[in-house]
Parts: sequence; structure tokens; C-alpha cells
Amino acid sequence: MDEETTQVVIADVHDCIETWEKTCLELEHNVSIELINTLFRVAHNLKGLSQTYGFIHFGKMVHTIEDIIVLIKKNPGLMCQEALAYFFKCHTLLSAWVDKMIADPNCLPQPALSKEILNQTRYLLLKFNSTTNTTECVANRPIEIEKSSLAENAKENRDKRNDGQLITKNSNIRVQTKKVDELIKIISELSIQLSIVNYHKKNSCLESPFCLKSIEASYKLIRELQQKGISLRLQGLANLFQKLERAALDVSIDLNKKIEVETKGEECELDKTVLEKIAEPLIHIIRNAVDHGLESEQERVSANKNKVGKIFLNASYVGNTLAIEISDDGKGLNYEKIRQKAIEKGIIREEEELSKNELAQLIFHAGLSTADKVTAISGRGVGMDVVKTTISSLSGSIIIESIEGQGTLFKIFVPLSLTLVEVLIVKLNKVRYLIPVQDIQEIVDLKKFKIQTQTAGKIYFDLRGEIVPIINLADFYPSVSSQQETPFLKNQDKQTNDSYLDINNKDRELCLIVEYKHRKIALKIDSLEYQEQIIARELTGQTSNKHLYKGCTVLGDGTPGLILDIYSVFSAFEHVILK
Repeated sequence: MDEETTQVVIADVHDCIETWEKTCLELEHNVSIELINTLFRVAHNLKGLSQTYGFIHFGKMVHTIEDIIVLIKKNPGLMCQEALAYFFKCHTLLSAWVDKMIADPNCLPQPALSKEILNQTRYLLLKFNSTTNTTECVANRPIEIEKSSLAENAKENRDKRNDGQLITKNSNIRVQTKKVDELIKIISELSIQLSIVNYHKKNSCLESPFCLKSIEASYKLIRELQQKGISLRLQGLANLFQKLERAALDVSIDLNKKIEVETKGEECELDKTVLEKIAEPLIHIIRNAVDHGLESEQERVSANKNKVGKIFLNASYVGNTLAIEISDDGKGLNYEKIRQKAIEKGIIREEEELSKNELAQLIFHAGLSTADKVTAISGRGVGMDVVKTTISSLSGSIIIESIEGQGTLFKIFVPLSLTLVEVLIVKLNKVRYLIPVQDIQEIVDLKKFKIQTQTAGKIYFDLRGEIVPIINLADFYPSVSSQQETPFLKNQDKQTNDSYLDINNKDRELCLIVEYKHRKIALKIDSLEYQEQIIARELTGQTSNKHLYKGCTVLGDGTPGLILDIYSVFSAFEHVILK
């Protein structure tokens, strides 16, 4: 089986496993014959795919699990919390196993979890057979995956491949036929316009009204093609919300809390890369919501609340960003406890007066946790800081709203795509750089403020009652004279094109206001030229300090431009910026 075929088959297996998880989540709320039949059909399809394409050990495991489903299918009354927890564990094993199969179709599963599931399968077979007096499934039938045949099967599978190499992981995107048809239509129209331009070029008539009109139409078509092409990477949030619901359910079972998860906005779409990067941060937030936010059943009853806690997931578009909300109807943030923990950790001084919003933002500090004891779920204070860092690296932001006794809301804003980026073009040391607009809160003219100097030589100013330090961004990036070894920056000291809009003059001293670790920072720039929407490319080559850039693009005059990663700058030079 070649690599392309394997990728398609693995994608089909992934779809089956996602349906498995979705069915289990629905069974948690409502046990029905239809759902049990769906689970059986999924297992049967997985077994069929395994047998057809030679996933020998994977197929044996699914066949083993299928025995339990067959018993429940014949007697739906056997579906209990114990059986459901078993199916969730099976999903965890199969999901992780499929990821390994991309590299080696004959790989074995996680030993510990595999052994646990096999033992639990024997136990359930004995229990259910005893309950139903069923003889069709024999509990003593050997169900181990035989390791002795692994080498032989792996060798046989390698011999069938032409190159004899292990298959490398390749990310796939499933695209609606409608989107592909729209893309082909635009390409066809663009081809016609280019034929017109080419004809007029041969006849030296490029300045004719008809040709100019065709050039203008081509420009619009290219923009549309750009948008449609990027839309191919967009994926719905249904699978992400399903993972979040599963994570919440797993924690609730561990903590013996009854919960319900309500979702809205699953039809919203997000770039596949952004979707993959925010999954873990969102899972951490929802686990915290169940652990820290929701009270125990006894506490909820005492507070005159429904004993079943509620978790709400909602997604909606806000301009060029997607807002994802995770909220609960729990006890809310204990602001005084957060304050005391922050003082103990030396994050704030005891005399500092902070607003509720500022206190809420303190939970993103590394090492700060309000948990009374360390558990397998939380208590070490090493999660929320990673959440904040990850969201910031995507040019996103997080807002927290909480009312004590009523619940907490996390609102996460992320860009719809990392490819199409709105940027400001600025100059530092005579070199043009690009800064994503989403990283910037506002632009101020320092000449309108009173600049003050601290004893350490640090300069700052008062921005609406908040002391904001001023950092010269040019200090962290090379000047033109030292750019000779950096191919992406050569020739960027040339004069800008006349079509560029330079809004600076001698009467202005512009600064970009950004936020880092809950503090506003003013980044002084040499000049601000214009704003533009660009297509970001991955940065390759031997560029020095590559981690300080998000990517690159080619500007309108043909010169390259580097996209600055402001948060990487802050991380790398935090000892200088925040001292």
C-alpha cells in the first residue's frame, strides 16, 4: 500500500474514531438502541478497514472490544457507567494508536493502557455473560495481541512497499466539493483575463481602456482566489467542541461531579493550524472549570443550585477573529484568595491595589494556583501561563469575567487564519518590518505626554493613569550595516515607493502600545509607513535570531519584509524590558 492510499485510509479510521467518541458522549445523556447500533457499526467499520488494509493488531483489538458491544446490543440494559467508561478508554487507546500507525501500520499500542483494557474486557465479558447467561461470547477465549508474529507481519508489510521506508506523517484536509468548484471557476475567469492582457501586450496596447479594465478585473480575481484558497484550510469547530466535552466529562467522572455541557457555534470555522494549537489550552481551561469552578453536589445543593453543574461552550465571529467562550455556573473566582497567593509568591506587593480584572489576570502567572492541594488535575500552577503564552503566540487574547457565587467566563479571541495577516509596516534602523495589527492595542504620540525617567535610567509615561515603560524596539533588531549575512533583509534600506503612505513627520514620536504579562509596554519605532493585508510565508534560510520572527512576505515594491514576533522578543529580553 503506497503512502497516499495509507493517508486516505488513516483519515477514514480517524473519522470512525471521532464518531465513536461522539456516540459515547451522547450515550452519557441518553442510552438508546440507535446509539448502541451506531457504536457497533463504527467498531464493525474499523474492523473491516483493518482487515482490508492489513492493520493486523489494530483489527484484533477492535474485534475484542466488539464482543462487549455485541452483548450490550443484545441486552441494552447492560449499558452502565462502567461500560461507558470502558468505551471511553477504548477510544483513548485507539485514537493514540492510529497516530502511531501513520508511521508504522503494524505498531503495537500503549502497553499499560492496552493491558488495562484487555483485563477490563475479560472482566466485563464474565460479568455480562453471567448476568445474561449468554454463551455466544466465551470469556476464556484468548484475546491477547500476539507479539510473536509482529516481526513477520511487519517484514511482510515492508516488502509490499516499493520504497521500503516507513510512512511519514502528512496532514490532510477534507474539502467540500463546492469550495473546489468555486476555486476552479475563479481560476478559469482569471485565465481569460490573462489571455486578454497577453494579447494586448503582444500588440503593444497595454494602456488601452479594454486592457486596463482586464488588469483591474485580474487584480480582483486574484484577491478572491486568495480568499478562497485560504478558506480551504478552514475547519468547523464540531470536533474541537467534542474533545472539550470529552475532557470535561473525564474530569467530572474522576471528581464524582455531575455536569452537563451545552455547545453553540460548532458551525464556525477556523484555520486548521490555529485549531490544532488552541486545542490543548482550551482543554486545560475546561478541565479547570470542572475542577476549580464547579462545586461538589453537596455544595451546590447548599447554595440552592441545581446539583448538576453546567459548562457552556460558545463560538462566534467578531470581525476577522473568532471568539470562543468557555463558562460555568460555579462558584466564580475567589479574588481575595488569588490576591493572597500572589502576595505569597511575590508577584504583587501587599500594598498594591488591583481591580478585579487585574486580579483575574494573575491566574496566568506561572506557579500561582488557588488549589488547596496538588492533584493529578491541578494544583501546581503550571498550566494557565502556558495557555496565555500559546494564545498570545497566535496574536490572540483572553478576557476573564467572573462573579463570585455565580460562575466564570473565559473569552478567547484568535485570528481566523495565520496566513492572511493585517500588518503595520514600520521602520527600525532604516529597515522595514511588519507587525501584526492584532498584536497592537493602540498607537500613541509620545510628544503629547510627559516623559519621566527612573533612577535606573528607564523612561516611562502616564497613559490614562497607568505607568507604561518605553522600549526602543530598534534596540532588539539589527541595523542595515549589520544585515549583510541576512538574505531576507538585503536592500531594505532603499527609499520606499512613492505609492506608500508615510504618516510620520518631525512633529510626531510614535509608539505602539502592546501588552505583556498583564502590563502595557510602549514600543518606540522610527517611523510608521502604512497598513496592509499580506500573505505570510514560513521563514526559511540561515536568518539569525529566527525565533524573533513569525514569517516573511514580499512587499508591493518587490522587497522582502519580515514579520516581527513581539512576544518572542519580550520572552528573549524580559530581563531588560521588565527589570
